[in-house]
Amino acid sequence: MHIECNTVVDYLFQQRKQGRPGAQGITLFRNGQLQICLGIGKGSKMVHFKLEESLSKVYSGFINDGKCTIELKLAGGSTCNIIISKANPNHLNELVKILNIIDQQPDRAHEIDLRKNLDGENDEDSENDD
Repeated sequence: MHIECNTVVDYLFQQRKQGRPGAQGITLFRNGQLQICLGIGKGSKMVHFKLEESLSKVYSGFINDGKCTIELKLAGGSTCNIIISKANPNHLNELVKILNIIDQQPDRAHEIDLRKNLDGENDEDSENDD
């Protein structure tokens, strides 16, 4: 599942300055261990986070404006905020629903179908238009 938006990855407790927003969007996918991951960027430069291990909080107060922040707890005790902006509010709402399942009912994470595109069709079905 891919969402077109601007993203900034803000590593707290680091001296490094926050970069400019990237416009390549975010992608939800399953890794080799079938864990749900959040990928930022595309290709070999994609940064990914295992949500089932690191998701801490979701701030969705401005979801109708296409904005939300995902707080992650990383290995070693550091914290990372993924700041999402300029997203379609409907697509962002679907993302937040998935994140809430992962956060509040992690035993149901294996039931989430990430193959659905955001218009309600399976990605595989949309490729086979007759």
